[in-house]
Amino acid sequence: MRLNFIRPGDVENALAWARDTLNAGDTDSAEDALATLKPEDRNSAGYHDAAARIAMARGDSVKAESHWSDAVRLDPASEDYRLKLATLQVRSRSSAIRATATKTLETLGENPKHRLAALRALIEDAMNHREFPRARELADKLIASPDARFNDRLGRLAVLRDQDAPDAPKYLEQLRDESLGDAAQFAILINWMNQHGLPLLVADWVSGLPHELVSKPPVALAVADAYGHDHDWAKLRAFVETASWKDFDHVRLAHLARALENFGNVVAAETTWGRAIEECHALPERLSILVRLAQSWRWDERSEAVLRKLSADERTPPWVLDALWAFAKNPATPRRCTASAA
Repeated sequence: MRLNFIRPGDVENALAWARDTLNAGDTDSAEDALATLKPEDRNSAGYHDAAARIAMARGDSVKAESHWSDAVRLDPASEDYRLKLATLQVRSRSSAIRATATKTLETLGENPKHRLAALRALIEDAMNHREFPRARELADKLIASPDARFNDRLGRLAVLRDQDAPDAPKYLEQLRDESLGDAAQFAILINWMNQHGLPLLVADWVSGLPHELVSKPPVALAVADAYGHDHDWAKLRAFVETASWKDFDHVRLAHLARALENFGNVVAAETTWGRAIEECHALPERLSILVRLAQSWRWDERSEAVLRKLSADERTPPWVLDALWAFAKNPATPRRCTASAA
């Protein structure tokens, strides 16, 4: 930004500014950076790539496809631009466009640099069209890659479960056993299970797992969420009431407030929720977590109150003001802010 002040309209600097702010998740600043360019300086692949990424962040895939098409036209040798365009076009309703995008992804998938992204897009395409044997073949190929991530293994599990494969339960147990030595990875697995209708199985696992593993974040957060998903308020209360989650005690108290409220102890729930807010020490990142929890539990009044606290901070992100504006426009049926924005 300082360089732009010194040399306004410098193309290379504006694009670098846009790329860096996009990587940091600051879409507004990226848009500001591109706006400094003159119309005659906007006919470059780099400009269209940045504009496409902004469009995707705004949820406008049509506009993003248009910009990446221009990026490919201006720089046809760039495999990065071709990959991004094909990843969008493989979702097209046009069979011809989809076929071309599929071929591009299959070709790029042979390049180690693009293998993971191309295979993920092809798996998504196969699942969308219920081509289960193809999806499984691609998922097997993906996890065989030496640079595949744990989330790719979860993706294979999703493929197996969606086609009711008989080996799906065994593969889930395999992932459990492999991730027990890594708390962060095990928490990811439990969160995946919560999101895919398996919180009861998580509860069954807990009794047989080391206390040291399940009693501390990040695993403890996922376990508490599992009890909440299963509406097992007795287990949730017992799990969080006397625990200590240190830097995540605001989350523990929020779960306790939820358990108390569902036991009908509204006064204690309100007091405990107040303690959760106090534990945030006015830190925006902690308050944002409470907003996400309150929104997911349909606690609209409490989420609005926390949003107002967040809005008093000069570092308030735009999503906070957007959410408050939604409350103001329709207070009878307040809208939820998105977790991704938080």
